[in-house]
Amino acid sequence: MNIFILESLGVFFSSIVMFTMVVLYTDYIEYILPSMDKSKDEYLIFFEICLQVGLSGLYVFLLRNIIRYLLHDRLKYVTEFNPLTFAAITVGPVLYMNQVNLKEKVFYMLKKKNIKPLDIIN
Repeated sequence: MNIFILESLGVFFSSIVMFTMVVLYTDYIEYILPSMDKSKDEYLIFFEICLQVGLSGLYVFLLRNIIRYLLHDRLKYVTEFNPLTFAAITVGPVLYMNQVNLKEKVFYMLKKKNIKPLDIIN
């Protein structure tokens, strides 16, 4: 089989698996972490933002290693190409834009500090 086809299939399947797992993760993280509450102290809201971003980074790191073990390590004798690099490009925006509570907290903190986000984001 052509190496280009193997590499393309690696990107295809890695992207599907990562996308699916990230969508499931964002639903779960939205469920377990507290939603936006304007009566909270801004330091607590900032801590919640940091916790959510940190957990998201840890999740992607673990997911990437699992996929690398299941897919890339099996194909490394055929090609040295790593499809996870391209799969991560697909997953990044989905990971953070699906977390509605995280977006609300970030925009609240920006507004509280008189920082105007881009009009495109609003």
